[in-house]
Amino acid sequence: MPRNRKNGVSAPVWVSQNFLTDAKTISRLLHKTSIAASDHVIEIGPGKGHITRLLVQLCHKVTAIEVDQQLFDKLRAKFSGTSNLSLHNQDFLQWRLPASRNYKVFANIPFSHTTAILRKLTESRNPPTEVWLTMEKGAAKRFMGKPRETLRSLMLKPAFELKIIYHFRREDFHPMPGVDVVLVHLKKKTQPDVPAANRRTYEYFVANGLRDNGAGLRRMFTKRQLFRALREAGLDGKKGGGKTAALNGIPPSASLLKAEFPLIPNICFRVIFVTWSFIKYMIPTHACPFFRAARQYLQSPYVLAPDQPAFQNSDAPGLGLVPP
Repeated sequence: MPRNRKNGVSAPVWVSQNFLTDAKTISRLLHKTSIAASDHVIEIGPGKGHITRLLVQLCHKVTAIEVDQQLFDKLRAKFSGTSNLSLHNQDFLQWRLPASRNYKVFANIPFSHTTAILRKLTESRNPPTEVWLTMEKGAAKRFMGKPRETLRSLMLKPAFELKIIYHFRREDFHPMPGVDVVLVHLKKKTQPDVPAANRRTYEYFVANGLRDNGAGLRRMFTKRQLFRALREAGLDGKKGGGKTAALNGIPPSASLLKAEFPLIPNICFRVIFVTWSFIKYMIPTHACPFFRAARQYLQSPYVLAPDQPAFQNSDAPGLGLVPP
């Protein structure tokens, strides 16, 4: 991808795009998807139409959005007789997604626009049921919360399941990228872990909880409230079966929080702050206690106040929480 900008003018989007041109590779990728003959598929940045050509043969309807005028003109000429293809010469970030009905997305996107495209798709009022996007391996791992959770990964996981389903060779692209590339699959959950009505409040909760290496939770909750949240999430540190027993085997490390809450193993706080990966692989449960604890507070007599200052005097009990 070019990094230089001359005379303050950004290079066209297609210049930062690495095209997939091999029909066998594209066919192999499409066979890894659930795209069926009845589906409506949106393709972002079709470029020269290599993926588009196979998509129109595979599904009921294809909508392709290409921002570059030259590439768009070539696509229009190439697919002039294709009745199930709708071409749009527009910036995808400005294009309106379908307001109703199900659709899927399959695209080899410009790596420089990965975050913006992913946010548009996943935060829309009618998000796609499934998405397959090529992206840098490092970016994919960050969205999946590896090696540690981020605000973006924790905002994706309540509504979508994320998985890397294919690792490309750099030679699969033209021009060849300077980074490792993967195909990421996102599948919308039938029932999201956090209801849409609570999404903004949940984001506020997570953003503040991640601040200062997790110390934000102490500023939002009183000691009693935090104990209750941990207990209701099954992370109260008591010996016994199930999830808590799995946590007890991990020796807690000394920390400020450990000193203030001596009865709770430090690993519990690490789980609440950001360790989704530990929950996912070490504890036999399908619902992350982090989300369950958050939901308990969203339904409790106290709710987070998004319009309040995030942090004030942490000595004041209950600061950051107000009655509904």
